[in-house]
Amino acid sequence: MRTMLTQSLAVLMPFNVQELNDEGGNYYGINQISKNVNVGNRKKLINGNGFIFGVPGSGKSFFAKQEMGNVFLGTNDDVIVVDPMNEYFDIAATYGGTVVNLSAYTKNYLNPLEADLAHMNEKGIRDVIADKSEFMLGLCDQLLGSALNQKHHSIIDRCIRDLYMEAWKSKQVPVMTDFYHILKKQTEAEAQELALCLELFVEGSLNIFNHYTNVDVDNRFTVYGMNMEQAKAEFEKPFAHEKELKEKLKRQSEINALLNVDSEEEKQDVLEPEPELERDSRELSH
Repeated sequence: MRTMLTQSLAVLMPFNVQELNDEGGNYYGINQISKNVNVGNRKKLINGNGFIFGVPGSGKSFFAKQEMGNVFLGTNDDVIVVDPMNEYFDIAATYGGTVVNLSAYTKNYLNPLEADLAHMNEKGIRDVIADKSEFMLGLCDQLLGSALNQKHHSIIDRCIRDLYMEAWKSKQVPVMTDFYHILKKQTEAEAQELALCLELFVEGSLNIFNHYTNVDVDNRFTVYGMNMEQAKAEFEKPFAHEKELKEKLKRQSEINALLNVDSEEEKQDVLEPEPELERDSRELSH
């Protein structure tokens, strides 16, 4: 028989268990030692990032959807999903979210140059210029790679500044076409090189970012996916309000025609003197 001291014996007894029970947290499984529920709040950590590991079929997507539901229903936080495998379209529909289908056939458009210019002061427009200039630098860096130099940087920053100062004055949200045309007007060869690289995204087959935004980007639950088949079917589907749109356009044309007629009559009234005034003028001349 061998004597065991208290220190050695304590190793065999799980008197100390690390529990996870944060207030306002989400469910993260069962503690395998104490069998208690793990409730964690990642906002309280120094780094709130998380990863989900597991073999195929172990429930990674289900666990992710469960946490998204807890965050959406239990907090005021936004949920943004980048979904290249099209796994989260269903949960977005369940929670009334927005699905942005990015593909060549899509009718979902995002304007990367959009900004709220109607309610912006001079300081705000300068912040927007800095932000959009950084975005356009990143886009052109992906297109040109190591060929992007300081000359390109200066040209991009100059064109973005001109674009948004003009847009701020006119209160008109710019699109990629506006930036492309400003680039084309520049005299430098580097500007023409940038314009040629952007042509695919402006006039080419990938011009999905050359439109005004028509999706609800302020929705708390947004999924960005790339479902080509669904996008193609949606693209070929007839517009649900086509008849109503035609009626409104027809009515708008009638109103424009009436306004043009009224304006022509007003011009004629101004140009043709009244008979009485003409007679008075003749009498004065005599």
